[in-house]
Amino acid sequence: MNKKNKKKNMIISIVIIVVILGFFVIRMLPSGKEDIPVVDVVKAEKGEVTSTLSTSGTVASEVNVDYISPVNASVDKVNVVVGQTVKAGDYLLSYNTSELQSAYDLADLQDKSQQATADDSLNVSNNNAKKAADAEAKINDLNPKIDAKKNEIADLNKQLSNPALSEEEAMTKRADLEEKTTELQDLQAQLEVANSEKEAAQSGVLSEQQKKSLDYNMQVSKLSVTNAQNDLSTAQAGLVSEFDGIVTNVTVTNGSMATEGQTLVTIAKTSDMKVDFTISKYNLSEVAEGQTATIEVLGNKYTGKITRMSKVAASAAGNEDASRTGVSGSSSMVAAEMHIDNPDDNLVIGIDADLSINTGEVKDVVVVSASAINEDVDGTFVYVLKNNKVVRKSVEVGLMSDESAEIKSGVKEGELVLSNIDSSVTEGMKAEANEVQMNNKTESKSENNNDSKEDDSKEDNSKEE
Repeated sequence: MNKKNKKKNMIISIVIIVVILGFFVIRMLPSGKEDIPVVDVVKAEKGEVTSTLSTSGTVASEVNVDYISPVNASVDKVNVVVGQTVKAGDYLLSYNTSELQSAYDLADLQDKSQQATADDSLNVSNNNAKKAADAEAKINDLNPKIDAKKNEIADLNKQLSNPALSEEEAMTKRADLEEKTTELQDLQAQLEVANSEKEAAQSGVLSEQQKKSLDYNMQVSKLSVTNAQNDLSTAQAGLVSEFDGIVTNVTVTNGSMATEGQTLVTIAKTSDMKVDFTISKYNLSEVAEGQTATIEVLGNKYTGKITRMSKVAASAAGNEDASRTGVSGSSSMVAAEMHIDNPDDNLVIGIDADLSINTGEVKDVVVVSASAINEDVDGTFVYVLKNNKVVRKSVEVGLMSDESAEIKSGVKEGELVLSNIDSSVTEGMKAEANEVQMNNKTESKSENNNDSKEDDSKEDNSKEE
């Protein structure tokens, strides 16, 4: 290459460098127009906020009936197994009634024997009572005769003591006296026999106490027959389901002995269903009896209402309900029940259920984006864009959801509120609005858990930052 070409190339290179430097110098010079950032804002407007608590529980029946054996008897056949559905009137099990039949027959024979013995005793007593009465009547008849005869003898003795009585008259009186004396002795002998007959008869008459005892024994005997008959009839009828339900427990097998009072079968009523669940102490203030909920079981949705909340808290580690619902840890939990309004055959006892409890709802209130809410040591606030300038406003927040928040005071309907706040946003800065839409009907979905207070405080601290 000659010197002329080299010089030409050098000049071109210098020109290029100068152009590039000029471009950057121009870019660095003030343009005369301020660069204003664009921020996303939502318009505060009237709407509604619904807050829900998501948790889980276990499907159960509100009515569980234990079918108890009414008799002591061996089981002939068990007709159901655990998990089986039954209808009202279905036979649950039958008894072997041979022993109960023998017991009834024996009780009936003993009763008849007791009745015969009692009848005989009463007949003998009645006969002796009649004999005693006859003897009493005879005694009552003899006593006056004996007294009269004694008076006649006394009169004859008085006459015989008269000295003026002739020998002939005396002989007649003595003969008459001897006759009267013989008659008296005969009457006295008859009286002695009558007294003996009365005493013997009276000894064979049952007293009132003895008659009562005999009657009591007869009542016991008849009661034994009645009981044996009832046991036999009850066993012959077997156990029958009183309603539609699901068998949850069976304690006997074919041929096993069932004792009176023993629970043999348990049935859960399927027309009255519920969900057993537990509530964390951190969510307890949000939940109350009477709140409605949506229940999802195996992909099927139902409606429900909280019907019971225990007044005794227990640790999740020792809480049976908590164990069933899968909650772990040692935080306090409160057991609760939720009635299922419209149960159907798709429900399975013991299966998990997902609950969405409506914990609060407000309508026709000023609503802003939940992400717009911030908090620091001075309180809760939002940033509002007014005349292209960021203004801080303290607010009172009501019900909050994941997406929106109720503003009770501090922001009026129609104001533009910054929907997202980061470190680049400062009070007083200039900004342009990029308005985004917000659904004015929102729902929160908080989770029921038993996190520790330490975890809660960490979350609060992260909000402040």
